[in-house]
Amino acid sequence: MQPSLSRPTTRKLAIEAGLIVAGLLLAILSLSRPLDTSPFSVFEYWLRDTALRLVADQKPEPKVILVDIDELSLKAQGSWPWSRSSLANLVKQLNDRFGARIVALDVVLPDSKDHRGDAGLLRLATERKLVLSQVFDYAPRDTPIKTGQPAAGIAPPLATTVNPSTQNATGYVANHAGLAAAPCVGNIGFVPDADGKLRQVIHQTLYQDKLYPSLSLAIIQCLTLGPQTDSSPIESSAAALLFDIKPNRWTVIPAKDIFAATQSVTEAEELRALIQNKIVIIGSSALGLADRVATPISANMSGMFVHAQALSELLTPRGYESQRLPAFATAFVHVGFVLGLGVVILRIRKALGLWLSVGLIFFIWLIFAVVQIRAGNPIAQSAALWGFLVIGLTLIPALWLSERQRTRYISDVLARYVSTPVLREILSRQDTNTLKPKSAEITVLVADMASYSETVSQQSLDDAASITRDFLSQITEPVWTCRGTLDRYTGDGLIAFWGAPVDQPDHALRALQAAEMMRNRLRILNTENAAKGLPKISLRIGIASGTAMVGDFGTPKRANYTAVGNCINMASRLEAAARDLTTDIVISETTAELIKQTQIQKTHLSPLGIIEIRGFGPTKVYSIN
Repeated sequence: MQPSLSRPTTRKLAIEAGLIVAGLLLAILSLSRPLDTSPFSVFEYWLRDTALRLVADQKPEPKVILVDIDELSLKAQGSWPWSRSSLANLVKQLNDRFGARIVALDVVLPDSKDHRGDAGLLRLATERKLVLSQVFDYAPRDTPIKTGQPAAGIAPPLATTVNPSTQNATGYVANHAGLAAAPCVGNIGFVPDADGKLRQVIHQTLYQDKLYPSLSLAIIQCLTLGPQTDSSPIESSAAALLFDIKPNRWTVIPAKDIFAATQSVTEAEELRALIQNKIVIIGSSALGLADRVATPISANMSGMFVHAQALSELLTPRGYESQRLPAFATAFVHVGFVLGLGVVILRIRKALGLWLSVGLIFFIWLIFAVVQIRAGNPIAQSAALWGFLVIGLTLIPALWLSERQRTRYISDVLARYVSTPVLREILSRQDTNTLKPKSAEITVLVADMASYSETVSQQSLDDAASITRDFLSQITEPVWTCRGTLDRYTGDGLIAFWGAPVDQPDHALRALQAAEMMRNRLRILNTENAAKGLPKISLRIGIASGTAMVGDFGTPKRANYTAVGNCINMASRLEAAARDLTTDIVISETTAELIKQTQIQKTHLSPLGIIEIRGFGPTKVYSIN
């Protein structure tokens, strides 16, 4: 049974709608789950990390300098741990000799080993020239980690009004009691995501009803000579890090260069120009100190870069958060992307237009996702992509198979009616309504063998069949050559038309050219038949133009591409009228007028006068010389 070529079936519509709904449901499922518990978290984290790496190209924060305890510094100053006096001297050099605004030490000192050096570090911290570090632990443990003595936190009542999302600590690794009195101490502990990567900084930690700031926040508090207050600009205890500064774009000075006693005056002045009035973070990239974390932009990043990034974002707000959409708006946009893709696939049939539209939707989604990731939107930005995946893997193949079936059916039907070049042209247009009945302006040609019965009655059966077959072959070829549509054979003749299924403004001229070719080919055939002793064949042709209904008027059992209209009857009557006229080609007045309008080279049409045509009355007709 042939496929339906009119309206889509209810079943087909239900399948298409179901596939789009499936894509929408998967997108909504992704949107409804937190990132760390989503079944799509692995891809979501990959998408976020990739987006951050793409946009991480901002110029370094000019207010922050990093002093690196690297491998060369360890070789020059001795293995770790250095003495507290060496650390105090390093900080003092940075402050006094090179003019640092403040120094942060990304190192925890849980044991007291050098009273003189510890005293020097405490004095620098008391003078607010040094910010020390401590680490809070957030993992639930049977035996909490408690090493050293935490610095003083912010006491109630402020602690009772903190953000409900403030991270609660279970333990700590702090400096020894001798440094606990330091007024500026920051937390360098963190909570990695499910995949082990660090993507956010904990600005406020709650431990035993007291608040403790992160290292970056403690630096700002120390500079402003006051603790974090209830009117703080910190809106959340934890903030997603943008990582918009690549590690190789920070200004990093090896610690050995600060210690160097052999510096020339020029070298010292260059260092001072770099460090003066800057915030300095002392950290380590040396592998032996194991201060490394995995981040979105590096699988092995030194911790000091993370603290520098967090500090930079506090010092210089990027303003990206203003681009962050609320959760409901984000969900609405993602659902719109998925629905839009479904509509585009259903409405656009041409391959180029389809892929351009799909590519445009994907590109717009990608830009939206990158903007929202950079703005710290916690909603899954891969949601629309999962909807795209469902629709792309199901709806597109389903439509492709459907279109392939329809194209094959069109090809099978029209291959019997049009020439191969015309069929290729039709199929290249990807017009699935080609066979659908429509009104068209066409020119019809009816050709018949004159006196067929008399011609073949005296011949053997084989000769009669050969004469008929050769005649039909000679009058069929001009139809194909002139890009016409062969409607049907009539036993000893044929009916053809031009103007459908391919639009042809010059359909009348093409029909006339085909008639002339038939006449010429028949002359050649008669010459060949005469040599074989076969009778001469005569031809009658009627040509008429007009409006007709053209399309597949068949049944589910059999297709029948044909034309229906008065012009077909007129052409048939003109062909019959040729037996009483002195010509073998009779042309209607309407066709003659069209030929005069469209011909490139003048064709000599000879008027035959006005004749009575049954069903049409007096009609002016023409022929060609």
